Amino acid sequence: TRLADVFRQAPVAVAVLRGRIARELVFELVNPRYVEMIPPGRSPLGRRVDEVLPEGGDAIYAALQGVLDTGEPFLATDFLLPLDRNGDGVPEEYFFNFVYHPLLESDGSVSGIVGIGTEVTDSVRARRVAEQLQRAAEQARDDAERAHHRSTRLQALTAALAGTRTRDDVAAVMVAQGVDATGAKTGMLALR
Repeated sequence: TRLADVFRQAPVAVAVLRGRIARELVFELVNPRYVEMIPPGRSPLGRRVDEVLPEGGDAIYAALQGVLDTGEPFLATDFLLPLDRNGDGVPEEYFFNFVYHPLLESDGSVSGIVGIGTEVTDSVRARRVAEQLQRAAEQARDDAERAHHRSTRLQALTAALAGTRTRDDVAAVMVAQGVDATGAKTGMLALR
């Protein structure tokens, strides 16, 4: 009874799946946190994984089968799982950190998997927004540096042109400033 209480009250999602083949694993136990993470109306107990999470895809089955075959845990962070939580037929992106741990019998054989996880969608989305903002800030800084560089060159050109008196002086300033601005080795200005 105490163990059942701990299982129900766990602050993370916990599920026990029985079977030896990933696509045939059946939910034996789930706690309330696990039920909260899956789309509403999908009662997992006694059902296969593909019935409860058809959006899961091959990545989940590969991980599950790996645990069943090797007896080694599988850990995932920021795992993308599209889920249709609002029932409109359009899955949305949700992210989870979880571990699949082998369920070992007394003889050492693997008879299923214990899945433990937490949803991290909000933190993944916040991190993505922060990364986008950082890229935008870097782009704005680069744009500002280019604009400052252009402004400095235009000011230098204007100051140099202010001191010209003849068409040849204007041509010489334009060529010198153009060569400097473009990094060219030489330049030429032809007047018609």
